[in-house]
Amino acid sequence: MSKKKPLPPRIAAPPQVSPLWDILFIGVCTCLIIFLYSGALNYGFLYWDDQRYIVENALIRQVDIGGFFTTLQVAENYHPLTLLVYSIEYYLQGPDPFLFHLVSVLFHAANTILVFLFMKKMRMGFYPAAFIALLFGLYPTHVESVAWVSELKDVLYVFFVLLAVLTYISYRNTGVKKWYYLTLGLFVCALLSKAMAVILPPLLILIDYYSDKEEWNWNNLQKSITGKITFLGLSLTFGVVAIIAQAAPGAVSSAEWTWYPLFDRLVFACYEGWIYFIKAIYPFGLSPFYSYPMQTGEGNYPTSVYLCAVLSLLVIAAGVAVMVSDKWKTYRKEVVFGLRLFLVCLAVIVKIIPVGYLLMADRYSYLAYLGVWFMITVAVTKRISKLEIENRKLAARFAAGIAGLYLLVVVMPLTKSYIKVWESDATMLRCAIGERPTDAYAYAQAGAILLDQNKPNEARPFLQKALLYSNPPLSTALVNLSHIYINEGKYDSATALCNLAIRYYPKFIKSYMSKGAAHLGANQPDLAVSDFLMALELPQTTGEAYEISYNMGVAYQMKQQPQSADEYFKKAEVYKQKALKK
Repeated sequence: MSKKKPLPPRIAAPPQVSPLWDILFIGVCTCLIIFLYSGALNYGFLYWDDQRYIVENALIRQVDIGGFFTTLQVAENYHPLTLLVYSIEYYLQGPDPFLFHLVSVLFHAANTILVFLFMKKMRMGFYPAAFIALLFGLYPTHVESVAWVSELKDVLYVFFVLLAVLTYISYRNTGVKKWYYLTLGLFVCALLSKAMAVILPPLLILIDYYSDKEEWNWNNLQKSITGKITFLGLSLTFGVVAIIAQAAPGAVSSAEWTWYPLFDRLVFACYEGWIYFIKAIYPFGLSPFYSYPMQTGEGNYPTSVYLCAVLSLLVIAAGVAVMVSDKWKTYRKEVVFGLRLFLVCLAVIVKIIPVGYLLMADRYSYLAYLGVWFMITVAVTKRISKLEIENRKLAARFAAGIAGLYLLVVVMPLTKSYIKVWESDATMLRCAIGERPTDAYAYAQAGAILLDQNKPNEARPFLQKALLYSNPPLSTALVNLSHIYINEGKYDSATALCNLAIRYYPKFIKSYMSKGAAHLGANQPDLAVSDFLMALELPQTTGEAYEISYNMGVAYQMKQQPQSADEYFKKAEVYKQKALKK
């Protein structure tokens, strides 16, 4: 008779309370979240990404599952499951934004319930688990992920990640294989919603670490990693797909951030890590945009940026001391689990390998702050439990009072106020510029919106301020301002801006396209052809290929070369038909 394999160590069950309390909390929490976000249900779509994901995205206007999975990137992301949800919403209610907002709010409410269940599975009592769940559901930094329709992918991938965590704990507790395969399937769904789901395998390893009663060594870690090989393989595969999507033609990831040297990026990573950590405790200075720090005249960044890097080194040293000290043994696992959960969630978005125009964004913290809240809550709970019984009751009431005041006086008012910021482009940009009057990206975004609305005179001062407050200058601001100059017949000024963009960002295709258009306007077809040929050497979207080919045809017409002009006009027509099919 063969011996049965021993089950992995179980996660100890938390102290039992009546299931009615859980049901009551879930109901009250859901109602509270829907009430808090009820105003957002009447908001429209924003110019920022909502146009690309929904308004101008022909792909979601029919439920084409094959098309969702075979389209490599939409707005620089591969997320077919998110597109499927969008298409169902569009099928049910058309372009009306109400249902799009409602679905995001409901997913956020569901995630809050899953957080509550997750915390209870992690040996937490009812009240600490409820407090962390309420923080998750009501915290103001989560508004961006919920009130902004484009961030459906955020609430969707976290929904599947949290479900996968719960099924994995069931697998650990029972050893029943169906839970393992269900975890694997949920992980695939999470990856198909957003690539940030690659954090799940390290999260499962952390759960192994926290759940085991014995102290971990290399053998424990190796055993845990071996059990996650399939998960790690999926993470690697989808990570590569995400990188390819970010590097695809039309992706902005090839322009701005290649300018920053490695040392600067390491310093930025420390700086944004500390900002995220502090915001997990007190959500200060909320804004839709957090741009890179601007260099001073001497080529340095503000002192606070370097101070965060030094502080990071000191914290690492202190962490090592805590790990080897018996004095902190009682809290070691909580600190390690919570801090590593926080760091794992942020590891894929810190700017060592920069992606995007912004240094950081509140949406990236949607899951990460659970680590900080877990660490603090469990440490406080453990400390209270060690007191004498009379003092313990007093301390528990005091802690509950502080937690309640924090939620009522700090968290909920900030969230209610910040939800209004996402009502429209105007309110969003007003907040961004008001909160950070020198934020270059906010000015650049305002200028782009006004330019798209055919208001060049109103766009100009915003674009000029974007260039004033950015060092190096933002490529999009340079190119958009050059468009205004081209329309005004100021071709030399437009060419100078494009040359500056090419100097800093030689792979930014729109710089060459705009420069070529300026040379066409100045009746210099030879120079225009040279610019467009440079653009053709770079990856292009179908729309960019159409514009370049058409302008090449115009340039050859001006050069009195009709055969070459016809050739490029035919190419332009082919690209135009491809674009219409999309």
